[in-house]
Amino acid sequence: MKIKVFLPHPSHYLLVIILFIGFALRIYNLGNNSFWSDEAHSLRGASMIFFLLKNYSQFRTVTYIPTFLISLHFWQHLGSSEFILRLLPLIFGLFSIVMIFKLACELFNYKTGVISAFLLAVSPFHIYYSQEIRPYTFMTSFTLLSVFFLIKFLKNRKYTFCIGYIIFNVLNIYSHPAAFLMLIAQAVYLLCYGKKYKEDIPALALSHFLILLTLAPLLATIFGNLSRLNLALNAPYFHSFGDWIPKPSIVSIFFTLKNFSIGYNAVKPIYLLAAGVCLILFCKGIFNLVREKEKEKLVLVLTLCILPVLISFFISQFKRFFVDRHFISSALFYYIIIAYGLSRFKRRNLLFVMIIILSLISSALINYYVNYLPKKSQEQEHIGVHARKEYREAAQHIMKNFQIHDDVILHTSKNTFEPFRYYLSKNAQIAIKQYLLKLENSELLPCEYLPLEDIFKEKRNLLTEKIKRVWLIFSSWEFTGVNQPELSIVEVINSSYKKITETRFKDIIVYLYEKEE
Repeated sequence: MKIKVFLPHPSHYLLVIILFIGFALRIYNLGNNSFWSDEAHSLRGASMIFFLLKNYSQFRTVTYIPTFLISLHFWQHLGSSEFILRLLPLIFGLFSIVMIFKLACELFNYKTGVISAFLLAVSPFHIYYSQEIRPYTFMTSFTLLSVFFLIKFLKNRKYTFCIGYIIFNVLNIYSHPAAFLMLIAQAVYLLCYGKKYKEDIPALALSHFLILLTLAPLLATIFGNLSRLNLALNAPYFHSFGDWIPKPSIVSIFFTLKNFSIGYNAVKPIYLLAAGVCLILFCKGIFNLVREKEKEKLVLVLTLCILPVLISFFISQFKRFFVDRHFISSALFYYIIIAYGLSRFKRRNLLFVMIIILSLISSALINYYVNYLPKKSQEQEHIGVHARKEYREAAQHIMKNFQIHDDVILHTSKNTFEPFRYYLSKNAQIAIKQYLLKLENSELLPCEYLPLEDIFKEKRNLLTEKIKRVWLIFSSWEFTGVNQPELSIVEVINSSYKKITETRFKDIIVYLYEKEE
């Protein structure tokens, strides 16, 4: 009796090695950092996603990413540790490596596919989001699948590929609304070559109609919540949409390409060199495609790489949402164009360039793994990205020293609120109210969180009530500990309460106070 042994095809051995490298870079330190605010927000949304979807008219934003939240809801049954929960985006990150290989092979050749897969495997930008419980690796996987099925349909005219194109575009947009920009880019490409594919126009038009039709619940959620959103924007201490995002300029485009090239953690000399090398290789890829008269393929990859960034750049001049992580799918085609430029190098030259690239990437990854994020030289450098803080350790300190008559936990910044709520909820004995503090005209205004509206509402009389013991979490998004607005909140509390303990963690200070008699 013969036993079949399933081994990779000889041409796929390199892909297996690349996947192993990608896995090693993504699994390392996976559970080391605490959940930060966005991750804790995702976990809360996932735990109640079906209730949220059933009652979407009561909520603002959490229902905008149901593909991701539903997946995370079921994944949570496997465990609650940082390591287990972050395996979900990691798996989709690895799948993206496989799909960029498949797509680049389909569009160009095997060599371009291998180099594309390798660039994605070692990309600090993609590794960062493969270790974060957010939907960005879902976006990269579904984008690659949708474009792959589109190319297969245009080549073979099989309607099963058209169905795949519909399904993965819908899943992509339901993973994150920013994925709608990739659908626009694909539609623009098809419009450019409408004459060539005129026989496919009915099927493609029907496909896009069905995609838009399936997005009706998402649009209903958005427009159905406009009145609530306007109410929320006027609520105390609620950050209006985009107020933390700077207005983009030409410099923003450079930093986007820089982040695509080497991520957030490289120091300035390294990222300038890395961005320069990658931009030269990007231009070489474009030049090779033009010289080899691959005009249609060039239009496809350039449109998918550049158009979403440009659309966001233009709209953000009026309503800001230009954040580099929203363009993570565009980065895929940036890597493919670079890979095509590299594929035309001779072996010795290719090896030399790859050593340079790996040396630069290694510097950025070392900083990432030790949680070193260089200070911004400009506002647009790494928008919405912050050095990881010790939320878990600080919350455990409170759980260890909590007493039954402790009254409230106060926060100086919204960045600690969601992580503390997640970690403290694991201890059923700690049923304690948490408030976000706002200082107005030398008066402290505690803001109570309202989960249905996802806003903070003032509770003016809190500090005049008979409160004996108070925990204060002193932190901020960009924590310095001195010369920052949140410090004034600490000073006001110091004047009203007696400080019992002060415990320091990375970018967080936990105070325990008692009311002076």
